[in-house]
Amino acid sequence: MTSDICLMHTVEGLVRAGYTVQVVADASGSMTTLADQLTYDRMRGLGVIVTDGNQILSELYPDFGTPDGQKAMTINLEEIVSKLKP
Repeated sequence: MTSDICLMHTVEGLVRAGYTVQVVADASGSMTTLADQLTYDRMRGLGVIVTDGNQILSELYPDFGTPDGQKAMTINLEEIVSKLKP
């Protein structure tokens, strides 16, 4: 999904419909860094919360000591963090 086209139009529609929107910035991207920066600036101007995957994960599972928190952290480490480029 491209941030500057697909995501931007979806976000605009959701905001117009009255939804509170959070965008996980590292879950999409545009062709250039500049396009991403401009798009996220426009979204913030609409009142959208721009965040990243780890922040959302910690909001959904605020206690990684629970069984569900442990599962979420394991999935994050094995499926996401381990595949990031250094």
